[in-house]
Amino acid sequence: MLASPPVSDLVFSLLLNRIQQGVYPAGKQLPSENSLATELNVSRSSIRTALAKLEATGYIKRHHGEGTYVRKHLPKEPVSLQLAWDYPKMIEDYGYKPRIEAQAIDIRNASNEEIQTLGLEPNNQVVQLERIFYAENDPLVFSTCIIPTYLYKDLNNLDGAREIFGFIKDYCDIDIDFIDSSISAYNGNPAIEKLLKLEPLSPLLRFEELFYRERDKAPIVIAESYMSMLKIKMQRIRSVIPEETS
Repeated sequence: MLASPPVSDLVFSLLLNRIQQGVYPAGKQLPSENSLATELNVSRSSIRTALAKLEATGYIKRHHGEGTYVRKHLPKEPVSLQLAWDYPKMIEDYGYKPRIEAQAIDIRNASNEEIQTLGLEPNNQVVQLERIFYAENDPLVFSTCIIPTYLYKDLNNLDGAREIFGFIKDYCDIDIDFIDSSISAYNGNPAIEKLLKLEPLSPLLRFEELFYRERDKAPIVIAESYMSMLKIKMQRIRSVIPEETS
């Protein structure tokens, strides 16, 4: 039985359709979060996450204290968030040189949640890989990947600066078939704000992903990433949307 998509994804699709159909015209203000939550009978959290996706994909612009507006110049084509989650490619597409910096590679016992999610034995260990993705010298994404140690051919000399698919292929000899992903708005983590050189309470997007092996469709990697919303907005406008004039 297939799981139902998150409520925020359904709200995102509905609001995007309204923008593309002109229900919410370009340059005009969207209803408030409270109004949308009441109309659609969903939580404000679901509305907030859907709006975060719309802003990340270049369809809306939020003004602090004023409200949320449909951008005057909309993307010519819908922007795929799935493609945007390939961080080095996304950075290259925006005209910047990507760089991956390994922050830590640790071997530890798997947590109870990791044991349950990845189908591990209680005494199994995992490699925790922490990395930062840069656009030139600007930190954009902090990412953590959890991979069971039994999958590795060799645990020596691991290069944490490799892109994740190449890392898994080279060190585990595994091809990834698909990724189950979710996205949500997030803020208020001082440690991540420090790593990404952000002001307190800066808006972030949180990506939670589960990688599945091609051979037997088994889940083998847990990934959690935090991306600066401010930098996403700046780069997407620059690469996809003409600058707006007052």
